[in-house]
Amino acid sequence: MTNDTNQIAELKDAILDIKRMARKSGDPGVCSWTLLDLISDRALTALGETETQSGKKCLPADPDNLNDERAEWAGTALRVFMRKTGTEREDALGDLLCDLMHWSDRNNFDFDAALCRAQMHYEAETTPEASEAEE
Repeated sequence: MTNDTNQIAELKDAILDIKRMARKSGDPGVCSWTLLDLISDRALTALGETETQSGKKCLPADPDNLNDERAEWAGTALRVFMRKTGTEREDALGDLLCDLMHWSDRNNFDFDAALCRAQMHYEAETTPEASEAEE
C-alpha cells in the first residue's frame, strides 16, 4: 500500500469510528452527534465508501420514514424515462436532469431555483431536527 492509500484507509476507519460513537450516544436529540453522523456520511460518500464496516449501505437520516417511498417514486419516473428514451441506467439520471433543463427553458420555469428548492427539501427530509421542529 502506498502512503496515500494508507492515509485514506485510516481516514475511512476514523470516520466509521465517529459514526459508531454517534450512534451509541442513544439520544437522537443530541445535535452534535447527529451533525457528526451527517458529516461522516458525506465524507464517506466523497471517499467513494458507500458501505459501513458492518456491510450496511450508508443512508442519511429518515426522520419521517418516507424516504424509501420517495426514492421509489423517483425510481418509477426514471424507469418510465428509460423506457421512453432507451437511456441506459448509468446515464438515466443525468439525461433526465438535462431534459428537465430543456423542459424548463420551454415552459418558463427556473431550473436552478427548482434545484435549490429540491436541495432544501432533501436536507429537511434527511435531517432529524427538521421533523422535531415540525412537531
